[in-house]
Amino acid sequence: MGGPYWLLRDVLILAVSIIILSLLIFLLYTSYVGSEIPRKAKVIVIFRMDDIQPNWKFHALRKGVDLFIEEKVPITLGVIPNVGGKLKVSEDPPLSSYIRRLLLTKSNLVEVALHGLTHDIRTHVSGKSEFAGLTSEEQFDMIVKGKKILEESDAEVRVFIPPFDTYDNNTIKALSRADIRILSARYMDENESTDPIIVDGVLLVHASQSLVLNWSNMTLNSYDDLIRSFDDVYDKGGVFVFEMHYYHFNKQKNLRLVRNLIHHMKAKEGVAFMKLGEFGEGYLNGTIRKESEIWIIGED
Repeated sequence: MGGPYWLLRDVLILAVSIIILSLLIFLLYTSYVGSEIPRKAKVIVIFRMDDIQPNWKFHALRKGVDLFIEEKVPITLGVIPNVGGKLKVSEDPPLSSYIRRLLLTKSNLVEVALHGLTHDIRTHVSGKSEFAGLTSEEQFDMIVKGKKILEESDAEVRVFIPPFDTYDNNTIKALSRADIRILSARYMDENESTDPIIVDGVLLVHASQSLVLNWSNMTLNSYDDLIRSFDDVYDKGGVFVFEMHYYHFNKQKNLRLVRNLIHHMKAKEGVAFMKLGEFGEGYLNGTIRKESEIWIIGED
């Protein structure tokens, strides 16, 4: 009787080991395999999902992220570290665990960016702002605090997204001091170019298009309007940064809208999908550059 028992035990152990090994291989594979980035591109496309925060519409966040994972399109998540100064990301176990899991298993497709500190309105510079109008020292302290909170969820913070898309020169100085070299927002001046610019060592990546048309009544742009906006940047050979907010993905029609936009982009030749940090670091170190209206990606 001992023989068959031990044989059965060994077979079960072997089967479980094979299953675990297969799962680990799958997770490792999916962590690194995603959309293939072309060597040359007509346009760079970056999707930005803002306002991610604890204890609010977590189901919408998962639906939105799942969409991009299914489409194998990279996404930059703008996370508020301490929303309203009352609740840190690390104090919401489901959200913190979810972020950790994404960064562990989907690092090819997902990155976390610093989206302010509390997302409160502190000044009315440029309309309203959490940062613009404050001293460089004040902004530096806020950035460092926010960065530390996100690092508690295993995020490597290399991108800053200012709430309300407003910032000033002191923001740029504070980011440089905090070793964050990439900022995504609308340009402060009337510059209509969608190409990035470097100011005091910080790369500014223009937010080209928002999903929202009118914030007062939360009207979204139509599919046709979004297509026209993208096609305009495509024809010019620029960088198309599409700004969204995760809570809009609580509706199926909004998921369909963004999915259809992605499919339109994929049907075009020479479209490179990237995360903000991936594009920014490549641009700063010269492995991504623009030559004669064509984006060259990778080292020679």
